[in-house]
Amino acid sequence: ALLHGGLLAGAKSCAILLVHALNPFGFAHLRRTNEDNVDLNRNFVDHAHPPTNGDYERLHPLLVPEDWDGPLHMQSELKLLTLMARTDMRSVYALASRGQYTHPDGLFYGGSGPVWSNFTWRRILSGVVAGRNAIFHLDLHSGLGRFGYGELMFVGTAKTPGFNALGACLSEPLQPIFDDAAVAPPVDGPLMRALQEEAGDAHLIPFVLEFGTLCLPAVLRAMRIDTWLNVAGRPANSLVQSLRAEVRAAFYVDDDRWRSMVI
Repeated sequence: ALLHGGLLAGAKSCAILLVHALNPFGFAHLRRTNEDNVDLNRNFVDHAHPPTNGDYERLHPLLVPEDWDGPLHMQSELKLLTLMARTDMRSVYALASRGQYTHPDGLFYGGSGPVWSNFTWRRILSGVVAGRNAIFHLDLHSGLGRFGYGELMFVGTAKTPGFNALGACLSEPLQPIFDDAAVAPPVDGPLMRALQEEAGDAHLIPFVLEFGTLCLPAVLRAMRIDTWLNVAGRPANSLVQSLRAEVRAAFYVDDDRWRSMVI
């Protein structure tokens, strides 16, 4: 819609780069992660000294049970729901989604080293960011937040340089991720980190646009299904097909109203 709607025609004082499908395996197999279960938005860290996430260690058995149609799944579901009721759903999601580097079979796994998409993204950036005065980095996401609503999130706090400048350009309210005001919590190792390293003296303004789909428990369940289905290579049967459809629905709602709201 952006390419065909004529909205880019007046952009004469800036260059616009659209980067799509950095995870071709995920596109081909309907996955959030690559072929090694690596979440690309957790892969941009110093892998010699990766971040630690003790909270995920405790949550892992609940998030990825050994079965999905038996007693272990039911037990983990009950424990996870009890934990969410005792604290709150967003806090549990934030603890897990920050990223982890110890469970290759888990959610939000950042990998043991830079993956192909990491190198590809850096190679793309190296050819376009040199000599720029300012760089706006927009990361498009779906899943979290109100149905069809696109929440604008600044990757920083309200006091981070660039927040006021970006807010002045926008008609919608801008939420700073690190002030715990946005629908998406901050994460370790996002793609944006490579841009920070490549930008040089350019003024970098990173932000995210996240379109809501389903409620948070449903989206988290879809992420858990995605991991459970793929890590162990589940057979193609009716259960798997229905679970795959559930994953897709959590990130792309097959509904004209949702599509129109996104556009």
